[in-house]
Amino acid sequence: MIERLGIETEKINISPILRGLGTSNLFLSAISGREFWKDMVNKYLHKRGQSTKAEYLDSLKGKLDPPMRKMIAKISSKHRARVLVAYKFAEENNYIVAGSAHKTENMLDYFVNTE
Repeated sequence: MIERLGIETEKINISPILRGLGTSNLFLSAISGREFWKDMVNKYLHKRGQSTKAEYLDSLKGKLDPPMRKMIAKISSKHRARVLVAYKFAEENNYIVAGSAHKTENMLDYFVNTE
């Protein structure tokens, strides 16, 4: 679609940022696919007798245990780094950042606050 509309793109590597935050993991980065991660998270939560929605609500209430808080912070840092880089790039080039809902993340009840 980008090619068809003639939109220029820029690929920016955020791995150095993630390494600097201590949240980069080569093994985890090599494994991709939303279905794989959705399955992994659901299995983990099922073992704990939780659901993604319940876990999210617990996070809002400050009721997560330290390992779960650490895992969520690690996962969310990638999304936040991506947004940081997008806004920096846009500002440097006099662009505007436009976003849209991400249907897959909505289906997973996944949300990362970036503002």
